[in-house]
Amino acid sequence: MGDRSGRGTASPVSLPEALSGVYRVLPAFETVGDSRCVVLVRDGRDRLWLDNDRGFAVAKREWKWSDSDALMFRFTASKLAERAPGLWLPDRVAAELWVKPVPGRWNENIHLKTSTCDVAKLVINEVPADLFDISFPRGTGVVDASVLEREEGGHPVLQYTAGVTAEETQANLDASLRQQQESEGGNTPRSTSIWICSALLLAGLAAVLFFVRSRRRSP
Repeated sequence: MGDRSGRGTASPVSLPEALSGVYRVLPAFETVGDSRCVVLVRDGRDRLWLDNDRGFAVAKREWKWSDSDALMFRFTASKLAERAPGLWLPDRVAAELWVKPVPGRWNENIHLKTSTCDVAKLVINEVPADLFDISFPRGTGVVDASVLEREEGGHPVLQYTAGVTAEETQANLDASLRQQQESEGGNTPRSTSIWICSALLLAGLAAVLFFVRSRRRSP
């Protein structure tokens, strides 16, 4: 994912992050489906269509590859309805993805796929807590990007195995985290200095051997 400034070639930043960047408002409304939209533009990168009459819900968004004018992603929402006072949400969302043009191989901005999501059920403010309890079958491999500290350019992941109980899963997670920390500990200044001393020692021995062999060959 891109950083807060919108740089990078990763997927689009979230809307609050996007609006913290340098955007300008176009002077005229544009229509998306039945939505009369205010258009926000980050030149060469991002364009948002916000429904002026429906709580400024995002009706469409287009995101470009950073080093070209080619599209990466288009999001389109339709069938907007007021689900709660002032909260407008769509019944259908379409997400389109394009391949980045590569000079020397292909220069076309090829459309890769379109994914469509239709809302079957929507619950607001009365969501049962157990809906967020994730239960994996025992032995399921988990790739977790929520534990390790985020790095620039991506989210480092932690891999562990799900257990029968939450406690067992947590124990596996903790063990994987300890293993990760131990592997990173191999690059501490202490271990680095040991490697440097070893390299210098080997270089010194090689020099001595070379000198001895040279003396033996001398007449």
